[in-house]
Amino acid sequence: MSGQPYEQLYPHLFAPMQVGSNTFKNRIFTAPTHLPISIDSQGFLTKEGMTYYGNFAKGGSAAIHMGEVIMDRKNSLAHEDHMNLIDENTLQTLNTFNEYAHIFGAKTSVELNHSGQFAMPQFGDGSDPMGPVEMNMPSGTHVRMMNEDDMAYVAKIYAKAANMAKRGGCDMVCMHYGHGWLMGAFLSPLVNTRTDQYGGSLENRMRFPRMVLEEVRKAVGKDFLIEVRISGDEYTPGGIVIEDAIEYVKMIEDLADLVHFSAGNRLFPETRAIMHPSHFLEEGHNVHLAAAAKKAGIKIPVGAIGSIQDPAFAER
Repeated sequence: MSGQPYEQLYPHLFAPMQVGSNTFKNRIFTAPTHLPISIDSQGFLTKEGMTYYGNFAKGGSAAIHMGEVIMDRKNSLAHEDHMNLIDENTLQTLNTFNEYAHIFGAKTSVELNHSGQFAMPQFGDGSDPMGPVEMNMPSGTHVRMMNEDDMAYVAKIYAKAANMAKRGGCDMVCMHYGHGWLMGAFLSPLVNTRTDQYGGSLENRMRFPRMVLEEVRKAVGKDFLIEVRISGDEYTPGGIVIEDAIEYVKMIEDLADLVHFSAGNRLFPETRAIMHPSHFLEEGHNVHLAAAAKKAGIKIPVGAIGSIQDPAFAER
């Protein structure tokens, strides 16, 4: 190393970014991650969890996304050990963590994600998972097709969870609209084969995910930040391609403040290695998707995720 401050070595990476009334101290965002010991038996942050996420703030990240949370105990969960955003008592530990992270100038966030057809009955009330269409999962679990009452319910729990995050001291939420989870499933032409107003055209496939965003925006107000994760390409014939993803983002730019591009769909196993990259994938393997979105005129800040670990590469 030359001994120069990081801000001089990587001036773009460490440049502040203004989004609405919020200033990010640099362009380094910690992606949503989860550590089982970060949550206790009630779903509240533990000391280990505060240390785990707090170290990203202490290390210099401008924004820290905590992994997906519990929004209800009906049929939305595919994993255990998530942060509980249902119980009011979660606010104590969440506020404590946020006060600590804010000391280092980091913005904090939680990831909101409904598992849709991937939800596991044993993690909820035992009822069938639901998705855009009726189907049977490889496990044999039956998935029922959502109706409009289901959609209104899902929008409501997203909004309540976002409001809990705000009350707990978070600065933003990350809405997971990729990887084939519930929102990504509605967006995917391979999964969403509905013939009503929620399927078919790009506008129809975005109708329900946009409705959820509208309810979240109502719940948190205009100054609270909403970031959206989207799959820029499903890498499966007939699936989402970057041109689709760009149009999807343009349909929600009035509601979202930031967007970042991932890729793949959990329903197609060959794409999972792209969603969760190892060192066998090329560096920054999703950057071309984000670059295409910026060139297409997306107005909100655009980010990329996946295999971005070297500061010199990030600077470029």
